[in-house]
Amino acid sequence: MSRLRGFTLIELMVTLAAGIILLAVGIPAFTTMMANNQSAAYANDLVMALNLARSEAVKRKVPVAVCASDAANTACDQDNWENGWLLFTDVNTNGGYALADDGPLLRVWGAPGGAMTVLAAPDFVRFTVNGELDNANELSIDTELAHCTGQQGRAFRVTVTGYVSVARAACN
Repeated sequence: MSRLRGFTLIELMVTLAAGIILLAVGIPAFTTMMANNQSAAYANDLVMALNLARSEAVKRKVPVAVCASDAANTACDQDNWENGWLLFTDVNTNGGYALADDGPLLRVWGAPGGAMTVLAAPDFVRFTVNGELDNANELSIDTELAHCTGQQGRAFRVTVTGYVSVARAACN
């Protein structure tokens, strides 16, 4: 008579209990990791937009600006960076985009999703033909994600010389 091999009910219950414990620990950590990655991706997009604006201003020898976009991504919308942002040559240096005055948009970034909130930001950021910030002072842009916990916020700084930096920031 041969002996049957298999799992006993107790072995199955122990395995399931261990799996449930691992899931209970792993899911919150995975959620936090996803939120941090999402925040970093939004930060990288905004830093890329600001750096591209600076380099385009030097290359084109004309002021270039980044502004908060309206919902249709066709005009600037003061203080509403959640809709995305526009990159354009600001020929008339008014900080607003108009096709007739400024020519075609250089680049459009769509809304990063309902997850990002911009807490404090200027209406626009403009760089001069020398790649410097067209402002007497350093600029700050502070963002955070919905359901932000810990250090998932981001603080952007643009110096007068045009250098863009980003750092983690505490949630509000």
